[in-house]
Amino acid sequence: MRWKRLRRDPPPPGSFGGGSGRGPLFTAACIAAIAIAACAAPPTQPEPFARRLLVAARRTLPAGAELLPDDAAKPGEAKPQAVVVAGGNLWIFLTNLARLTGGGYAPASPSYAVVLDPATLDTKALVRLERDGKRCLNAGYAKAAGDRILVACAADFAGAGALAEISIADRTVLRVTPVEGAPGSLLASGPVVWMGDLAGGKLIGIEPETGTIRTPVEVCPLGAAPFEMVGDVALAQGRAFAACFGRDQVVEFDVATGQPLGPRLDVGDGPIAFARATDSLWVLDNLGSTLSRVRPGPPAAALAAVLALGQTPTGVDAHGTLLAIANSTDGTVTLLDATGPAKLDSADLKHPGDGTPYPWGVAFGEDAVFVALNGPGEVVRVELLP
Repeated sequence: MRWKRLRRDPPPPGSFGGGSGRGPLFTAACIAAIAIAACAAPPTQPEPFARRLLVAARRTLPAGAELLPDDAAKPGEAKPQAVVVAGGNLWIFLTNLARLTGGGYAPASPSYAVVLDPATLDTKALVRLERDGKRCLNAGYAKAAGDRILVACAADFAGAGALAEISIADRTVLRVTPVEGAPGSLLASGPVVWMGDLAGGKLIGIEPETGTIRTPVEVCPLGAAPFEMVGDVALAQGRAFAACFGRDQVVEFDVATGQPLGPRLDVGDGPIAFARATDSLWVLDNLGSTLSRVRPGPPAAALAAVLALGQTPTGVDAHGTLLAIANSTDGTVTLLDATGPAKLDSADLKHPGDGTPYPWGVAFGEDAVFVALNGPGEVVRVELLP
């Protein structure tokens, strides 16, 4: 594996590097470690013949005093990351990070979920992610699972992570379970939720109903890179996979035990996010700005860097044969046909005259693609046209 100069050592515990990014922020050069946003299958899906993108609307998200900072002198910026469409609503998760005097960011107070009308982007609810004195800080990844949304909370990378559970129907926080590590991705399988650690190459297993925390399992051992992290975890055709960001590999793991299985699959540079489409697990290569393909098998096989993308892709979602990809440095969202794969269209999400808005999480729903803009703290509705 080529270790590119873009990679950097992670920040010291309790701090964040400068820049904007998916999930908790490392540095702009490292493009944050992270965590991705993930999305559930929306209740109303775009038609499969949709082929063009049109930026239709955008909405500024709550920030500052609205997010009730612990210190009024250090208000948080919205810094939205994860996007989920569930229960007929659009959910945007705000990491709520305060800019530090010496540079970088730190959590200003608990993260929030903003519940919006997908058609109008009007706000329906603002949910503070805390319960019984336990807090979800720096929520960079979320996924719908049954009647709830599961949220990975990476906190400050010093081991104070958490799993938050939200009722989709009631829009209330059901439970916050503290865990060691910095969870930045997750998948639910039976009684277990596996979370990928952004502060190491481990899986963090938790059984929410009993509160049982399993012993972390190393799936991405340290290689040539100065640090390792799990970029994403996903199920594909009943098999579980983890993205090893530093090793440029994808590894299958036993969904019951978390133990790695079989050979490691080489993909593009800096795998950060997964999406399932056609018969494949598609891998977003953050540092290489490419798309790789994993066929779950058995046996599993991979094709590395099958398609060039925009600069520093961060978020991906799938619907049918369509893939939507947020390109952070370019400030664009791209629509792909996974049967090729082939590019269908791309939309520029920048305000006229402004720099990149750092698009991050992305989700299909309501005949549109929704994108969280990490820089200005906005959400954009991009309509899908035939």
